[in-house]
Amino acid sequence: MVHMPDRDLQRTKDLEEISSQIVTGVRERATGGHIGPGDVHTGSPPKNTFFSGCLSPGTEELEFEDDDIYSRVSPSALHMLIRVTPGDDGATFTVNPFFTVYARVHPPIDANVETTDSGYYRKYNIDIDPVSIQTSPVTAGDKTIAADLESAEKDIEEALEEALDAKLEDMQADPLRYRPSEKETVRDALADERFDSASDYEDYVDDLGGEPVYPKINPQVAFDLRGIDNRDLQLRVSLENRSDEPERGQLDDVDNGMYESRLELKPGTGSQFEHIDFTRLPEDYRYNRQIPGYGVNCSVEQPADSDSLITNCMPTHEQQRYIHKEPDNETAQPVFEQLADDPLPVLRALRDEMKDFDAGTWQDRIDELRDSGGDLETAKQNREAFREEIERFEDGIDLLVEHDAARRSFRLMNRTFDRKVLRDDGSRDYDSWRLFQIVYIVANLRDIVARTDDTVESDTSEEISLIWFPTGGGKTEAYLGLMIFNMLFDRLRGKNFGVTSMMRYPLRLLSLQQFQRITELMMYADEIRREESLGGDPFNVGYLTGGTENKMRDIIKDEFGKKAVTYNNQEGNEQKVEQLARRWDNDELHNVDSEEFRVLNRCPKCDGEVELEVDAEEVLINHVCTSDDCSWDRLPVFVVDNEIYRQLPSLVIGTQDKLAALGYERKFRLLLGYASEECPIHGYTDGTACTEKYFCTESQQAHIELDPVDPVPGLQIQDELHLIKEELGTFESHYWGAMNKIIEWSGNTPSNLIAATATIEEFENQIKHLYKKEGTLFPAPGPEYRESFYAGEDPEEIQRHFIGVTPWNRSHINSIISIIRSHEEAIQTLERKADDLVANGEFRTFDTGDELRDMLRYYDTAVNYVISKKEGDRINQSVNTQINPDLNAAGFDPIEQLSLTGDSSFQAVSGMLDRFEGLADDPSMREETEDLIIATSTISHGVDLDVLNFMLFFGMPRRTAEYIQSSSRVGRKYPGIVIDCFHPIRERDRSHFHYFDKYHEYQDRLVEPVPVNRRAKFSIQRTLPGMFMALILQRYYGEIDAEYGSPYLTKNVAKAHSNGMLTQQKVMDDLGKIYSDWNGENVFEDEIRHRVETYLTAVDKQQKRFVSDSLPDGNRPMWSLRDVDVPVNIFTSREEGKIVDTLNAGRGDGS
Repeated sequence: MVHMPDRDLQRTKDLEEISSQIVTGVRERATGGHIGPGDVHTGSPPKNTFFSGCLSPGTEELEFEDDDIYSRVSPSALHMLIRVTPGDDGATFTVNPFFTVYARVHPPIDANVETTDSGYYRKYNIDIDPVSIQTSPVTAGDKTIAADLESAEKDIEEALEEALDAKLEDMQADPLRYRPSEKETVRDALADERFDSASDYEDYVDDLGGEPVYPKINPQVAFDLRGIDNRDLQLRVSLENRSDEPERGQLDDVDNGMYESRLELKPGTGSQFEHIDFTRLPEDYRYNRQIPGYGVNCSVEQPADSDSLITNCMPTHEQQRYIHKEPDNETAQPVFEQLADDPLPVLRALRDEMKDFDAGTWQDRIDELRDSGGDLETAKQNREAFREEIERFEDGIDLLVEHDAARRSFRLMNRTFDRKVLRDDGSRDYDSWRLFQIVYIVANLRDIVARTDDTVESDTSEEISLIWFPTGGGKTEAYLGLMIFNMLFDRLRGKNFGVTSMMRYPLRLLSLQQFQRITELMMYADEIRREESLGGDPFNVGYLTGGTENKMRDIIKDEFGKKAVTYNNQEGNEQKVEQLARRWDNDELHNVDSEEFRVLNRCPKCDGEVELEVDAEEVLINHVCTSDDCSWDRLPVFVVDNEIYRQLPSLVIGTQDKLAALGYERKFRLLLGYASEECPIHGYTDGTACTEKYFCTESQQAHIELDPVDPVPGLQIQDELHLIKEELGTFESHYWGAMNKIIEWSGNTPSNLIAATATIEEFENQIKHLYKKEGTLFPAPGPEYRESFYAGEDPEEIQRHFIGVTPWNRSHINSIISIIRSHEEAIQTLERKADDLVANGEFRTFDTGDELRDMLRYYDTAVNYVISKKEGDRINQSVNTQINPDLNAAGFDPIEQLSLTGDSSFQAVSGMLDRFEGLADDPSMREETEDLIIATSTISHGVDLDVLNFMLFFGMPRRTAEYIQSSSRVGRKYPGIVIDCFHPIRERDRSHFHYFDKYHEYQDRLVEPVPVNRRAKFSIQRTLPGMFMALILQRYYGEIDAEYGSPYLTKNVAKAHSNGMLTQQKVMDDLGKIYSDWNGENVFEDEIRHRVETYLTAVDKQQKRFVSDSLPDGNRPMWSLRDVDVPVNIFTSREEGKIVDTLNAGRGDGS
């Protein structure tokens, strides 16, 4: 069996205390809860300050679900709707309304009236004893019950009037009671400092004339009770503010608002409150669909160990930390070192643990559901899926027993990971795999080996294995383990060059941070390759993304001018490379920013500084470690597209967009199995000219002919699958189909594909549309929600505090600004009080105030998520013009902020990551990190920083998956805080607010299905030009080039067409194979026929020099899979690759 690991949570509990104090500070400043009864609020009027829980005056009839905009942004009532089971004598319950009011007063004696024009408002709690209510039995009829409720309403009204009258007497007795006519008199007297004591001052104010003003509050509690079945009743209770609005001239002096409003209900003898089903959550044996009630302008909550129900205008949800389990049998612990030495005993012991879990925990759950009449069938299906995981794991173990090369590769893979975590002192950062990681790796080994080894069979090689685990759980390491295994296995089976794996991400920022981690792993793998004499090319990694020039000649042209590189002038071009290298080394570049090519700031191996250098001989931009003590000089990294095509790194990491290169870059085919020769200086080529022909003086006869072994990427990895949706998903499905067929047409076996995702709703449909295959989910759902063989929730540790607020009476942005300020003040207050807090024993593990201050670095920085860059700009401006002046006036330090969007430069993102990663280890870096990060969805993927633990949402993201990903940026190591500031108008925001706790409890099961349709009607209009060009540049390139010349040129393709080499039917057949769906059906057949005929007719006319320019208007190939705008032809020639410049300089063929 398995168990939750024993952990020392003392330090974590201290961080929970810090987070709780921050949450309390933010909550109280939103409601006014930080002001005690009888104390004075200083500043703007309460209605302009406190934006949660304040009911505005309103005399109109109040509807339960009011669509009026004003009633949403400035509501006058809150409602709770619950289900009641009455006793034989009727429904019995108690009601306890509560709210606070503010009465303006003159300034207290210590007020600084010379520097501020603040108002002063004394707070009063309006609290009554619970009122008992008894209705007649249901059989008495609706009129009788309505009369009972009317009587109850009057009882509560009288009790509230009595409480308000008592507070009015207190207001009238207040010596500082406010008289508008005496405002300046009092201020002048205070400014002259004419009083010896507070009592002297209060006596002076008390004796002044003038008519005082007081709030006039008219609260009401209303009931509605009706039958919903033979026995139960639906009860609606409303707390309403029926006060009049103050006269226009008294708006700052009289506040008739009801603050911190709430209702509490408790069932009486014989009655009980029943739960309501949350119907948005599907029926499943793992889900508790019950909610205590439904709220409007609030949520309805049931405190722990209580039968009471209470409204909450700032609902909360505490998410427990999801942690990885450990096997009971120590032999089954998947320790790297042991797996590298002798893996079989470990894996067999782990298999036995899995079987014990099936026979014990799973069987007990099945028996329980059978006895209770629960969702037994779904549970059986999930149990069967777990048993299939065991079978696949056993198949992997059997493979390691039978296959010597696989077993050796597996051992070396584990040695690679062990070396990565090994410290100089012999200790390790961590020493073992997580259970789900090693099971996933072993379960997928057979598919990798069977792909090229006919002696090994696999029943699952045509399936796509989808790994799902909560963000931060270790998905990346799971598929990196498979990737390293595959690389080592390739060398052992004779694949000495070529791409082993392509790893693609939808976002550039995502691949940036992953790239830095992966490079380190590649370096250790290559050390082991050398030590084990595995031969072949070194293991390298290519970073194939947009944002930089694709070729060295383009970089030179940017620096020296368009005519700096010309065709058939290799010696002159070589001189330009040397000149570029000198300028680069001497930091004398005029037009090129060398930092644009940087992907590593520090050496992953030794943490030494990294410099960028130009290798003029091999025409490369190298990342070089400058440390004399490091075993590495040039780091195994390629960042320029052309370098990647000719060096064929073992791993290519790229963004989704780059697959569009199939339609405009013939060298992309080198990654897909078409490398047949090697230039002795510049690397691999497809049998035509050197890939760096503009700088190469070697003849083609000097090229080395190759005998490649499986030269295609054997393993394709798609991370963050849930982001491949809508137009991007449709375009991806077509281009993926093209890439797969191009690999197949090269005579090689197509790649295996694995994918990782953070969301799994209807994943089968998404995988079917994207890849025309079936998908299997790993790990399968367990016997309980968030509980499986591999991991479970720790009831002792909070991972994230979620707090929801819908601002009332204040604009959305001003509420956000208030929360940002509250967070900053809370941090600085904790810092100032640190010595006293530690001395008072409020923390377990801090001996000094300085230790507490150091740990505040985990909460220093607030992340403000914004839906759009425009909203981010508004926040940024408000920090400078509003928050910082207010902080300065209150004696706090100002905020330093930065913006993180899709437009942020590589350098800005990289610098931010370095600073915050350094902060985790060095508290002194608090001075170098920002207090506020204003971020769009860019932050939702790949920003894995332990020190980010406070996040504020400016409205809800459009999709739940995005919300899950973004909010998981906090709470990775210590308790995180997520505050959702909902938009009061948007229906989706309001729904999430009203069902706040349940929504967050099951948020990963409320994710919307990923919308993608490979058969979308108009998609072919965008993708077919690229697919047509992909056939020309990838499928037919070698054949046309050998007979007629470069297929980039229209005249050569026209010759191939006229001479029968390239027929319309052939093109249509190939396109049909690309566009066909999982059933082999091509819904675009007629459109393909029409467009191919149009394209070939246009090519035959030879009116444009290049084929891509010859296609009719609106039919250019996509430059990016995100290229969704309607194309507009401005230039007559392709800008990509600077082909026009090449033509002007001499002969050009676009390659």
